[in-house]
Amino acid sequence: MTRRSFRALRTTLGAVLVAGSARAEPSASETPQGARVALVWIFGDDDAFNPPDARVPPSPAASIGDRPGYDPLAAGYRSRYTGRENRLELRLSGSAPGLVPSLSTAAEVALGIDLVSLGAQRGSEPGAPLVAEDIGSFVEARLSAVSVRLYPIDGDLERVGWLEALGWGGASGPRRESPYETAKGAVRAAHLSVDLSPVEAFVGLKTASFVEPVPNAPAVEETSYGVLGGVVAQPSRLVKLGVAGGYFEHGMLEGAARQGEKRAITAGGSARLSIQRGMDEPCSPVTFLGQGDDPFRSNDEAPSGSFAAGIEAAALVQRLGDFDRPGETTLSPARAFALFAGARFGRFETSGAVMLRDPEFVMRNAPGVFPGQTLPRAAQRDTERTLLLSNGFLFSKLFRADLALGLRFPAAVMTAALDRLGQPIGATLVVGGPGDIELLPPGSVPVPVFDARAALELGLSKLLSAVAWTQYRRDYNRTRFVADAGEMTARGFADPDRFGYGIAARAVW
Repeated sequence: MTRRSFRALRTTLGAVLVAGSARAEPSASETPQGARVALVWIFGDDDAFNPPDARVPPSPAASIGDRPGYDPLAAGYRSRYTGRENRLELRLSGSAPGLVPSLSTAAEVALGIDLVSLGAQRGSEPGAPLVAEDIGSFVEARLSAVSVRLYPIDGDLERVGWLEALGWGGASGPRRESPYETAKGAVRAAHLSVDLSPVEAFVGLKTASFVEPVPNAPAVEETSYGVLGGVVAQPSRLVKLGVAGGYFEHGMLEGAARQGEKRAITAGGSARLSIQRGMDEPCSPVTFLGQGDDPFRSNDEAPSGSFAAGIEAAALVQRLGDFDRPGETTLSPARAFALFAGARFGRFETSGAVMLRDPEFVMRNAPGVFPGQTLPRAAQRDTERTLLLSNGFLFSKLFRADLALGLRFPAAVMTAALDRLGQPIGATLVVGGPGDIELLPPGSVPVPVFDARAALELGLSKLLSAVAWTQYRRDYNRTRFVADAGEMTARGFADPDRFGYGIAARAVW
């Protein structure tokens, strides 16, 4: 261990001790732990039968550590985690009664630290700095049923929607995808809520600075505003519902002059209805180590006979440049829908989800399949359709077996055209998300992606568990550049079959 790594580790451990001992009277809204940690050790290979250059990203030989190939079919479906993080989260909080009756105050510093950076190398530098992010530091004042929460460091967690895969207007998913990605500096936010149980109403405000062009002058920083609000209610013990909406500005459209009508916006609404008994949420059908995709999920098992089911829908519009009318803008619609359910019967546990998303919704954080542009009106669109299913069987407190299945018809955009010889020259773009757009050879069409994972978990204690798993994925939509007979490079299909395996140990406390 280098001196720099040792100093970083010593500082981190000291912060953990401070977080555990310097806590004041906790508020009702804060996390009860001063710190929580997830450490995961993995050995395996995500593609055991192909050379590293057979796919993108490359898959090296079996090794110790995490890799993107371990991502399940719908990583980030419900959580901002993959389940494989080596992560430390620190929460230093305090509260105090107000100087007027019924007033209480609270504050919390919340930091998430990627512990992998402790052992990272950066060029010739022996150790890289710790990568830390704000995960919701706030100050709060509460007067009776009314509370005001201010985010002084990073407020991009304020967004619309409940499922991560259907959230919009702010950071979502393990990669924290957000339309504010190009903001100049941090996003600030404020949140006002009124809790009149069983109904709670809220409204939020976000601001961020973007560098915007000015005709015949240097670019300047300008503030973009966003507002959101909604109502969440639980009219009975079995039923929960929520309705929310928002309007978010995030800079200027790419290539636009400084004109008010050409500011980039995202606006719309989301709604959710769920019915549950014995469990607040079904287990995520995206599984790793039998814990879903959140390493900090409670280990408390739901009682037999419990269930949860629900639906969530989102509809939004984005102001984009009109592809078919250069210089004009238009509002491009995007929709998404999810149906989810889970249940526990004796030792058997099951959960599943069906999700539909327009290509424009998959790319809502870019925004646009073509950045800043709508899709051509003549283009054919394929909606993303995903089916997820996870089944778990608890043999005892020590052993658990899981089988997760996924089937996805990927979102795609297809344009058709013929050259002078009658050969197809149109393009097919398979849309997986921001930074994940696959261009298929002319005339090709996307095909379904299948994913299967089987795992056996050994629970050594409430702190430590071990697992062995295998995974198989068939994806015929991935391409790479290969040499043809004339020693020229051409785009061809990568091997569609990928078989992997691994063993892991995870400690969470």
